[in-house]
Amino acid sequence: MNDYDLIIGGSSEIGLSIIKKLAGNGRNVLYTYHHNASAVTEIEAWANGKPGRTIAIKIDIRSAQDVECLVSYIASKKIRISSLVYNTGLTNDKLFRMMSEEDFNSVMDVNLYGCFRICKALIDNLAVQRGSIVFISSVSGMTGKIGQVNYSCSKAGLIALCRNLALEYASVGLRVNCIAPGFIKTKMLDKIPEENMKIMKKNIPLKRIGSPSDVANAVYFLISEESSYMTGQTLIVDGGLLMR
Repeated sequence: MNDYDLIIGGSSEIGLSIIKKLAGNGRNVLYTYHHNASAVTEIEAWANGKPGRTIAIKIDIRSAQDVECLVSYIASKKIRISSLVYNTGLTNDKLFRMMSEEDFNSVMDVNLYGCFRICKALIDNLAVQRGSIVFISSVSGMTGKIGQVNYSCSKAGLIALCRNLALEYASVGLRVNCIAPGFIKTKMLDKIPEENMKIMKKNIPLKRIGSPSDVANAVYFLISEESSYMTGQTLIVDGGLLMR
């Protein structure tokens, strides 16, 4: 049997940083992607000569059939999942009065229901290994934000799911925690005008936008034995933004 960390949503900037952090420190990583094949090429080139192995699988987290294919692959390769990181996320920002039920459900389907599907399919595997689960939530799930009713609800749901699973599985040694990033330097922020970015930085006590590696470092901590007495927690990685 081979031990692997499973990253759901490995092709985003944060996902790539998590993969590199884990594989660079000798951990084997199985990661999923949906459409960003160029990220797989990047990881394949980077992973050459690194201590940890990496495997990519293309799935649509909204598809129960795709999730089942992932589970079948894990079983066929005799892989033991030592940790699960749910990093998949979708935004569809609109003011509430303009948001349709479909706008709401499409975000919930990826951000929350997809996490439910994956956990239902793999949590027994993780429980046997006394493993660790980490959900990438958001500070938007802890405070209100105009235009993000769907996104905020989905991310708040992850925090609630984390706490409930942590309680139900603590007796078998499975730990479940969340990370709530603030503003992280990704392509999403590239669309924000420079003047607005300056205002954003001014409102952050540490006076900088976070990097994907800031989130990856938190993931590495939460899946390691260094956090062995932590479960049901939400680790906020936001430069102090929520203190304001």
